[in-house]
Amino acid sequence: GSLGKIADGIFHKGMGRMMIPGNTEQHELVQHNYIPHVECVKLTPDQKFLCAVDSGLDHTKVYRVDYEKGKLKLTHIIRGGMQSAPRMIRFSLDGKYAYILYEMANVIEVYRYDGRKNVPVFEKIQTISTMAEGDSYICAASGLEVSPSGNYLYCSNSGINSVVCYEINKETGMLTVVFNTRVNSDYPKVIAILPDDEHYLTLNNVSNAIMVYKAEYEKKYSLWKGKPIKLDKPNCISIMKLSQ
Repeated sequence: GSLGKIADGIFHKGMGRMMIPGNTEQHELVQHNYIPHVECVKLTPDQKFLCAVDSGLDHTKVYRVDYEKGKLKLTHIIRGGMQSAPRMIRFSLDGKYAYILYEMANVIEVYRYDGRKNVPVFEKIQTISTMAEGDSYICAASGLEVSPSGNYLYCSNSGINSVVCYEINKETGMLTVVFNTRVNSDYPKVIAILPDDEHYLTLNNVSNAIMVYKAEYEKKYSLWKGKPIKLDKPNCISIMKLSQ
């Protein structure tokens, strides 16, 4: 059960987004956002390809996995818009659709996925905002998760501190907003949905706490429940349903 030696290593290179010349303050604050850096890696549901979401390059690079040789080979690139900063990728439960969250563009792109051939196919079918009408543009789309039932996709927005719930059309994979709620959470960097499909958590990187909310799908909002769980800069969480 122990780990063996590293089988392969991929290093992203190249120039990222352009910075404003001479703006020293901006260079110090966001320099790491302008060089290649992978925010998220995710295997496709068929386990054939590895998706590496690179925020600095505005690309999601897709590698074919050779399980016999333990090697990765670049086969496809999903190119986001300039300064869009892709952050996460998630797939529908049936494996037919992919959702990519863009941190600076504050949008989710929906793709139809087909991995039956040696080269994966990602066909973009929708772009939808993570912000409500009238929201401030001081916003960074941060967390993205599909609910355990596969019926909903959740997104958290830092800056404006909101959570958006989208209904997933099982036939088309496309998204429709169910609710967009301001939350009592400062910088909800990560979001997670509990197994009951009705409660979600925000991991808040500034207020140093995990908060619990109850989703009211019919009433189209969510409500804060319980007390904050104090934790210094929570950044990741895994939820496992225990057997009875």
